Amino acid sequence: MLGDGLAILAIPLLVLQLTRSPVAAVLASLPGSVGYLAAGLPAGVLVDRLDPWRVLIAGASISDDLSSDCAEIYDPAVNRSNSRAS
Repeated sequence: MLGDGLAILAIPLLVLQLTRSPVAAVLASLPGSVGYLAAGLPAGVLVDRLDPWRVLIAGASISDDLSSDCAEIYDPAVNRSNSRAS
């Protein structure tokens, strides 16, 4: 969560520094804000109706899978070392 918050702050500031255009900085921040609204509001309603423990386990599992996928994309050696272990 902290990294997401810093990215929401840093990306518009970086665009502002590079372009010196406040409009470009606002446009750079819109996808993140719209994404949180589009996904967060329906997800909040859905999560309120489900078992909190299962939601927690599913979220941790998805986060772990995405993290390992990103590691494999970033460093292909990670994929080779995992395939030798199996």
